[in-house]
Amino acid sequence: MGSVYEYDTTAGNNTQTGGGVSVAEGVNAALVNNAQRDVMADTAKWRDVIGGAKTAGGSANAITLSTGLSVPSYADGQMFSFVAAGDNTGATTLNIDTIGAKAVRKNGDVALEGGEIVTGGHYIVQYDASANSAAGAFLLVNPLSAGLSSANTFTKTQTWTKGADVASATSLTLGDGNYFDITGTTTVATIATKGVGTVVKLHFDGILTLTNSADLVLPGGADITTAAGDEAEFIEYATGDWRCTDYQRASGLPLAAIDEDDMSSDSETKVPTQQSVKAYVDTEVASITFDWTYETPQATTSGTEFDFTGLTGASEIEMVLEGVSLSGTDLILIQLGDAGGIETTGYVGAGGVMVSTTTFAAIESTSGFVIRVAVAGEAANALVRISAYDSTGVDWATSHGGRATTNAMISGGGTKTLSAPLTQVRLTRSGSNTFDAGQVSLRWR
Repeated sequence: MGSVYEYDTTAGNNTQTGGGVSVAEGVNAALVNNAQRDVMADTAKWRDVIGGAKTAGGSANAITLSTGLSVPSYADGQMFSFVAAGDNTGATTLNIDTIGAKAVRKNGDVALEGGEIVTGGHYIVQYDASANSAAGAFLLVNPLSAGLSSANTFTKTQTWTKGADVASATSLTLGDGNYFDITGTTTVATIATKGVGTVVKLHFDGILTLTNSADLVLPGGADITTAAGDEAEFIEYATGDWRCTDYQRASGLPLAAIDEDDMSSDSETKVPTQQSVKAYVDTEVASITFDWTYETPQATTSGTEFDFTGLTGASEIEMVLEGVSLSGTDLILIQLGDAGGIETTGYVGAGGVMVSTTTFAAIESTSGFVIRVAVAGEAANALVRISAYDSTGVDWATSHGGRATTNAMISGGGTKTLSAPLTQVRLTRSGSNTFDAGQVSLRWR
C-alpha cells in the first residue's frame, strides 16, 4: 500500500500508511504516532492534488502531472486538479505520475479542440474508464467555452460585462468587459488589442473624431465625428486591427447616405440628401413651362394660309379664330408640321355644324383638322385645342368648339401622328378660296 489512492474503504483492509508505516492489529505502540503523522502527510498531499496547488508540466497538448503520491494506476472516479502551464491548441492528453498518457475529453466525451485550457487556468479532471470508446480518459470538468467550434443555442440571457469608463486617447486602451463609456474629446486612431475575435460596444459621452485607417476600419472608409449618445460595435479581426460592424447615432439619422444628385439610377441603395432633392426638383421645375407663349395674331382678311412656327417643345396649343371666313365654299383646315415641313396627309377627324335644332352636318378630311360653317361666306368664331398625347411630341389630338355667324354651333376633333416632333401649325383651306375676314391668334406651352 503505497499512497492514499491505495487506501481501502473497508477499515480492516488497511494495514499500512502510504509511507509504509504498519497499522496492523497488535502493532507496536511506538508506531502509532508515526502512522498518524504519515496519514496526515498523505492527506495534505491529496489536498494539494485535488485543490489545484499543483502546476502541470509537459507541453500544451501533452500535459504531465506529478502528484507526490505515487498513484499506482488509474481508477474510475479519481479526481485531479492542476494549474495549466500552456494553452492547448487541439486534442490533449494527461499523464499522471508517469502511469501513461490518457486523452482529456470534455462533457459529452468529446475530444478537445483547442482553447479549452489556457495558461494559469485552474482545471479539474475526473478519470472515467468507459470514456473515449472504453480506452479510458480524463473528463475535463471545467473547460473554457472559448474552445467550442460548433454552433451553440443560448436558452438564457447572455450578459456582457460593462467595464470602467475609458478616457478617449489616440490609442484607446479598454479594460475588462465588453461595454464601455468613452469620455473626453480626444481623437481616437487605434484601439489596443484585447484578443482576436473580441467584440466590444462603445458608448460615446461627447464629441470626438474616430479616424479611419487599416487599424480602425470605419463604415464607408471615412472618419466619424461622434455625438453624445452615439454607440458603435467593433470586432478585433487581427491583432490590434478593429472593424466597426455597426454604428448608431443617438439622433436616429443614418451615419452616411450614398448621395446621388440626379437620381438617375433608380437604385435601392442610393439615397439623395435633402440638398440633392432640392437641386433636382429646382432643375426639373425650371424645365417645365407653366406660362403661355403668345404668338403675334395674324389678320385673315386676305391670303391662303397662315403659319405659326418656332413651336419646338410645345405640348399644348390653343388657336382662336375670330370672324374668320373664306371667299367660297372651301373647308377651313388646320395642319401640323415638324422640321420637315407641314404635313398634308394622315389626319383622322371630322368637323360639323348644327344647321337646325335636329340636324348636325359633319364632314371628314385626311388633309387637316376640319372647321365647318353652315354656308359659304359665314365666319367662324372658335377655340381650337391641340394637345400632345405622348412625351415625344409626335402624337397629337385636337378638339374645337364655337359658332358661325348664323348662330349655328360648330365642333369637331381628330388625331395626327407626325414624322418628328411638332414645330409649326398652319391655318389654311381645303381648296383654292382665299380668306377674306377675321383674325387668327395662337398661344402655346
